[in-house]
Amino acid sequence: MVKSGMVATLADSVSQSFHISRSLGYVGIDLGTYGLKIAQVRKNGQKLTLERAHCVPYRQPLDIAKRSLAIDVILESLDHAWSPTGRWFPDEAACLLPLPLMFLRTIDLPTTSSEDQQRMIESELSHDARQSAGPMIFECWNEGMGEARPTAASVLGASQGLVEELAESLYERGLACEVLDGHPHVLSRLTSLDRLGNPGGPIAVIDWGYESSLFVIARHGVPVYTRPLRDCGFRNVSEALCESLNLDAREVQYLLSSAQNSPEDSPLRREIQEMVFDLAATPLRRFEEELNRTLTFLRQQRTPVEPAMICLTGGGALTPGVVDWVTQSTGIMARLWEFPSVESSSPVQRIPVSLLSSAIALSSLRFES
Repeated sequence: MVKSGMVATLADSVSQSFHISRSLGYVGIDLGTYGLKIAQVRKNGQKLTLERAHCVPYRQPLDIAKRSLAIDVILESLDHAWSPTGRWFPDEAACLLPLPLMFLRTIDLPTTSSEDQQRMIESELSHDARQSAGPMIFECWNEGMGEARPTAASVLGASQGLVEELAESLYERGLACEVLDGHPHVLSRLTSLDRLGNPGGPIAVIDWGYESSLFVIARHGVPVYTRPLRDCGFRNVSEALCESLNLDAREVQYLLSSAQNSPEDSPLRREIQEMVFDLAATPLRRFEEELNRTLTFLRQQRTPVEPAMICLTGGGALTPGVVDWVTQSTGIMARLWEFPSVESSSPVQRIPVSLLSSAIALSSLRFES
């Protein structure tokens, strides 16, 4: 009888753990070049809520010139942000590598066998001098918007060694990397998760990251056009402010966060906003020019493309006044990406959701059919 009771208790425990794990999304891990973002959502019926989230800057930004992940720096931040749940099996994670360490390109793929197409893609990747030596893994998809060439396809690739190093390191900490997603798909998925819903047309999403900025147009949660905004990482704005104010990057980030957390009409917010747009005028102008060049290209297609809305995410999106500035610069309504709010008592409440957007989208992958 004792054995039977122990078996029953064990079975109940396994069943309960399994039920809990299936109601939770993946542990979404967004590896940036400046810091690590983790989010996990819970599904209640058709509703997703943010269960937990962490945003931890690295002790030093990743050196993308080395084409490596600096695993020790990343794991140090991971240890601050996450601890195993203690279940008998690893927690499942969905991950996103830093975009500057990946290969994103549009190439011509003639209609031929999948084997021939794969060889052509591998050949293209092997000739890209930016990539480190060794085999690569990649995904390819046809976008079909804003591209005159009917055979054009988008390719996103990463070093196989880089991916394996990350997966092994995460597993040692109780995380099984089930999914390695691509940035265009993550940003497109955000349009389906957004709190305010679909505006009735394609949505442009801009991830304004520290080292890079990516523009994606999504329709029904699927990427239909992707373009990096060249030399438009938020680092350029940050460095301009650091130089002018004699501050380091963390102090600048604190200054911007203070303004972002202030009321819209507060003198502090207005003062910092004016200062940013004055001292960082050159990198902001570069961002504006690249964005409008992209929109002009789309408007000049055989079937013109006009986004119904521009959704901003990433650290750069938190710059005071940037949403109104993008709206005025493009003539298209812009706003920060939003997600259903969490309880006001939760520590998650203190993290700007636009910083967590990609991690949230990664976590939600668990519930896609």
